[in-house]
Amino acid sequence: EQAFDWLAARQHSTGRFDEVGPVFHRDMQGGLRQGIALTSFVLIALLEQPKVATKHRAAIEKGIDYVTQTLGSIEDSYDLAIATYALLLQKHSSGERFLEKLIGQSTVQQNGTERFWARDAHGIETTAYGLLSFVLAEKYVDGTSIMRWLVKQRYTPGSFPRTQDTFVGLKALTKLAEKISPSRNDYSVQLRHAGRKEEFRVTSQDIGTLQHAQQGVDETAQLELHVAGIGFGLLQVVYEYGVDLRNFTAQFVLELQKSVTNANHQLQLEVCSSFTPQLSDG
Repeated sequence: EQAFDWLAARQHSTGRFDEVGPVFHRDMQGGLRQGIALTSFVLIALLEQPKVATKHRAAIEKGIDYVTQTLGSIEDSYDLAIATYALLLQKHSSGERFLEKLIGQSTVQQNGTERFWARDAHGIETTAYGLLSFVLAEKYVDGTSIMRWLVKQRYTPGSFPRTQDTFVGLKALTKLAEKISPSRNDYSVQLRHAGRKEEFRVTSQDIGTLQHAQQGVDETAQLELHVAGIGFGLLQVVYEYGVDLRNFTAQFVLELQKSVTNANHQLQLEVCSSFTPQLSDG
């Protein structure tokens, strides 16, 4: 509770929030982008706790007013995505207008089956906030296209490249699953490969439980999947392979040179890299 009090006390008279310490997440701070992302992030933290939202209602309303006034000037998809989620979380009337603009900035591919927001290294986080906004707007069917794109960005263990990507990404996928998953889950998944068979049974008690199978395959192998029953789940096939680098000619050169500095706890390096193209036999 003291942390929320501290946050509310740091609000600017205009309604925005600015970082008061060292800035590590510069995209969240916003810089010349009017601090929209950080302001929206703080609003989300306050709004997601009902008791806190009631106590700091004045700070929330002031922050929401600041964000809504920036609609015409927001061009950055990261700012727009997190601001849209904050407004929809507060059930503000401007939420729909922000969502329309956000949808207009999205990219649709794979014949309309995937939707995402390209935003440099923050594309996954931006897309996750987009999915959270779709869930609050009850656009569950449309949200499945965002879900498909997000699932493809995950690493093998289920996480995403960055910590913030993982936190927001898994939160968004979970929120959508809660809405579109039926009350009854009862289905089986059967895997067949090289004469071997493995079968998994999924019931309503297994929501959130990870079941997996590992099989070795060769270049010509086929993997058959059979799913039968009713319910909702996420099925992912991951193919991993190794490369023998002992007799492999590297196609790049990396050279490091240490520079002399007077600091005891500082390492300064000069890094030089070059690419060596592979020449064809012709």
